[in-house]
Amino acid sequence: MKKPLIYLFFLFYLNVVALMGSTNLCVGSNASGVTTNLATNLTVSDLYIGYGSGSDSNTMNLITSNTLTVQGSLYVCYDGTSNTLSLNYEKASIQISDNSYLGYNSDATNGVITLSNSGFNINSDNTNYIGYSGSGNQVNIYSSRMSNGNAYIGYYSSSSNNTVTMNGTAATAGSNSYWSNGESLYIGYQGGSNLVTVENTSTIKVSGTIYIGGTNTNDSNPTALNNIVTISNNSALSNSGDLYIISSSNQLNVYNSSTNSNGGSLYIGYQGGSNSVTVENTSTI
Repeated sequence: MKKPLIYLFFLFYLNVVALMGSTNLCVGSNASGVTTNLATNLTVSDLYIGYGSGSDSNTMNLITSNTLTVQGSLYVCYDGTSNTLSLNYEKASIQISDNSYLGYNSDATNGVITLSNSGFNINSDNTNYIGYSGSGNQVNIYSSRMSNGNAYIGYYSSSSNNTVTMNGTAATAGSNSYWSNGESLYIGYQGGSNLVTVENTSTIKVSGTIYIGGTNTNDSNPTALNNIVTISNNSALSNSGDLYIISSSNQLNVYNSSTNSNGGSLYIGYQGGSNSVTVENTSTI
């Protein structure tokens, strides 16, 4: 039997009120192919996109210039594969009070966060994990801003082949891409073959230290290999502290009128071999 309109409106009202408090929101709990399009401001506690067994190909889209406030943590691909968060509308934004995890468990692969003319902001005391245990996860930043405290790309040894791509040109006119790290940036903390590409007038700013392939406080990590950072086409990588290229076969490439500026020292091959820095085409370091 068809439900009366007043009944349907009442159900909608109850659902909205439930989400406006401190409730967790889960898009795709033990389910696949769930899509949620958000067209209003919303506040939740924790947000999960892909949670539990079989939680694949779930998507949350911000489709207007609204703000999604997460008072706890964000989990894109807590479990499952190919779960996605997209901010594809000009001035759409997400504010996160705690940490952000992309690819939380080891089975959490190929998750995607895409920002286009939008903003992704984590409390300055908290951390952005791009590939926590899972592999093949990616963040795409097109004429957008991202900010956090510390950031780790490939946190555990199981977390490999994660990527961050920054491009200053989006489908619609917008500002250049900018990633602000209030503390330190780790590319390949324990994982290998992670990739950061910064191109077309984009900028990464790090207030602390940059580590490519591990940290300077431990012995060379045998799994933090083949991590690559490439800065090209009038882009910039700047940090207030030191820059370490650690372990083995890790790379920093600076091409086509781009810059890498360090407030401290540059260490190439701190605890390993076959690391490299390449500077070409009127670039500086």
